[in-house]
Amino acid sequence: QRGRARGGPSGDGACAWTTGLAWALSLALVVGGGAGDLHAQSILGRVVDAESDSPVVGAVVLLLDGAGDRLDAKLTAEDGSFGFVGPMGRPYRLRAEMIGRRGVELGPFTLDGDARHELRLPAEPIRLGGLDVTGEERCSVDPESARAVYTVWAEVEKALRATEVTRSSTTHRYRIVEYDRWRERRSLDIVAESSNQRVVVGDERPFSSLPPDEIEAEGYVTIDGEEVWIYGPSAEVLLSPYFLRMHCFTLGRDSSRPGWITLEFEPVDGHDVPELRGVLWIDETSAQLQALEFEYVNLPRELVRGDYTGSMQFRRLDDGGLIVNDWWLRSPHPMNRDRLREQAGSVLEVLPGR
Repeated sequence: QRGRARGGPSGDGACAWTTGLAWALSLALVVGGGAGDLHAQSILGRVVDAESDSPVVGAVVLLLDGAGDRLDAKLTAEDGSFGFVGPMGRPYRLRAEMIGRRGVELGPFTLDGDARHELRLPAEPIRLGGLDVTGEERCSVDPESARAVYTVWAEVEKALRATEVTRSSTTHRYRIVEYDRWRERRSLDIVAESSNQRVVVGDERPFSSLPPDEIEAEGYVTIDGEEVWIYGPSAEVLLSPYFLRMHCFTLGRDSSRPGWITLEFEPVDGHDVPELRGVLWIDETSAQLQALEFEYVNLPRELVRGDYTGSMQFRRLDDGGLIVNDWWLRSPHPMNRDRLREQAGSVLEVLPGR
């Protein structure tokens, strides 16, 4: 949807306006599985701790087909329960995962009627604190030499999937504040600012992002005459095979944020379309994704140089859901080469869903 600048706690911190700028941070959930089939049956169950038998709240349960492709995803409720609907006679699998813990998978099984399943999530935590992260790198070759990178990246993927599922849920509403700012290009001083507050539902989709294959082929920036469109990284893009294949990753630590691991990424050599370079911040104790910061590289020559950067801060909700709590992005000013436009926002309050 063009012509309005909007953002949201579900990761849709995006901007698009008719002057020619767009930033899409849509966290799209791909859902399938034939819920409208006349012969559909319920797939019910719950996730419990493998040691204590207590319910696991906020785990992500994935409904997979027989080949392991995702059909649907849900967060477990306070009693650890989840539910799906699917047509009979097809093979299914279930996988439960939670940030900082090892996952568990059940199946394949064929749905011949309403089914109930229990998934016992291993209690042993995944420990990132003991990883030797200095200089560990993954760049398309010899993955065995970079097991630490893959261990951390697996936790990032869990967080992104949890954000997707939270976004698709109507369990919560969010009171957010959005800012539209003009900044001086060199000093970054704010010269003008407006703000707006509103309440959004988790599944609101004010913007769409480019599909991963288009991002891979054309990049995050497109220019059409006088119009410049800048897109941000959606969860669909970050979770796609393209992102892992076309970026190098390096693990490290930063003394400014003790207790957090950094996972830096940059485009592989030879991938010269407008791309992203950035860093993911992960808590090494909980394995929770804390933040994503990025900048645009390989920009078209027609684009005036500037501090074109973005950031997302993640927040875990009491029920285990994960949202983008704070976000901003700096883009070219549509009419003034000496200024940047910044769209920012924050979640002020989490409200019960309707």
